[in-house]
Amino acid sequence: MRLDLAPWAAPPARPVLEAGHLHLWRFRLDLPLAEIEPLKQQLSDEELVRAARLLDPVKGQNFIAARARPRQILAQYLDQSARSLQFSYGPLGKPHLVTSLQPVFFNLSHARSWALLAITGDGEVGVDIEYINPEIDHVKIARQFLSAPEWARLANAPPARQHREFYRLWTAREAVLKASGCGFSIDSTSQDHHYLPRTFPLARNYLATLAAESRNLLLFRWDLAGILTN
Repeated sequence: MRLDLAPWAAPPARPVLEAGHLHLWRFRLDLPLAEIEPLKQQLSDEELVRAARLLDPVKGQNFIAARARPRQILAQYLDQSARSLQFSYGPLGKPHLVTSLQPVFFNLSHARSWALLAITGDGEVGVDIEYINPEIDHVKIARQFLSAPEWARLANAPPARQHREFYRLWTAREAVLKASGCGFSIDSTSQDHHYLPRTFPLARNYLATLAAESRNLLLFRWDLAGILTN
């Protein structure tokens, strides 16, 4: 996979998903109310009910953005209205498009103010993003959840880099699990599994990892700003 770390670019007006391509869309969840209100029109009835149940206004607004933005983005590829898109869910909750006539694989991750959507036509994909919290006890979490090889990799990292290395390992593990749709632990340091993770900075203090079924993909990174109309 060609991982281009050039700055995030403005997306085309009508994106086209070509064979061998993978598109990453970065967008913010902490939108002003003037942008949140129109996004409600893109949601399904069930999503609107879920948003209304959230008592924290910030969480409710973030939920609306996290559900509506992917609908808008996917609708651009499929030339459909965002609200008309229908999804099915795997045993562990991974969503798939029901209404698409072409193979479209996607995955979403969000943390605090940022979200990341990966889209490709070349097999399953998983993404994970995390806010790098300087206060977190990464050693305690690593001892509890990381595999022996992952722990060894963390322990062998220079002390000044161990905190960030923990997040590299954690996001890699989550991205691989989301791509595979598995509920069991996968060692993200192993080269034996089907998905090879690639880690990159998403924004200041945010780290992201992408795991894709196909390893020969040309990667495009797009930053979503403004209001989409679909």
